[in-house]
Amino acid sequence: MRALLALVLLLACGLVGAAPPIPDFQARYGIYKGPLKIGEATRTLGSDAEGPFYRSVTEPVGIAAWVVNLRLDDFSRIRWIDGRPRPLYYRQRREGRHPRLIEQTYDWRAMVAHSRYNGEPFNIPLTADAVDQNMYLLALMADLAAGRTPRALHVVEGKKMKTYRIEAQGRRRLDTPWGKLEAVGLARRGKKESTTLWCAPRLRYLPVLIVHDGDGGRLEGRLEAVEGLAPLPRRSGDEDWD
Repeated sequence: MRALLALVLLLACGLVGAAPPIPDFQARYGIYKGPLKIGEATRTLGSDAEGPFYRSVTEPVGIAAWVVNLRLDDFSRIRWIDGRPRPLYYRQRREGRHPRLIEQTYDWRAMVAHSRYNGEPFNIPLTADAVDQNMYLLALMADLAAGRTPRALHVVEGKKMKTYRIEAQGRRRLDTPWGKLEAVGLARRGKKESTTLWCAPRLRYLPVLIVHDGDGGRLEGRLEAVEGLAPLPRRSGDEDWD
């Protein structure tokens, strides 16, 4: 009986503590408006003494840095469960024009996120698959790597839960730091804006191109450098993606 109990506990722990499907990495994107590079964004999946985290830093560069006074620093403390990231804590610090601080702690027993938006408290009911607004890209990567193409994501965004409807966009070959790689497209469309992600299976579905269309026109986030990820071997059938 004790041996059986020990085995059950070991297996249960393995669901949480098993190796994540995506290794630690750091990806750098150039943000372009037409031919002009106006910003850079860095996405980091890493670990420290407190466990795994996902961090995104976005800031203007070049001429835009003289005009746009803005820096976004998003940090998510996560836990991997059944091959999918789950948020434990989220913080967004917006510096410059219209400064903002959002902090969220996730109580999964009570199924509620306790959020403070510039100091104002909000309690947001959770769904079992909820993610924060920073790590939804990481959740998409994990879903695609597991063979799942989600039709929706439940995202805690600011003061409430939002549902991101996801539409498949087919396949394309795109330029990357390793030459052309095949990518699958996923789009999220709103009333006034849309975002399309082109994710490379050989890079564990890391987005190699992010296209955002909104009131200010089109912005593109183009993958320029990656540490920690290298293309996986070509799979049978990849050559037919042209």
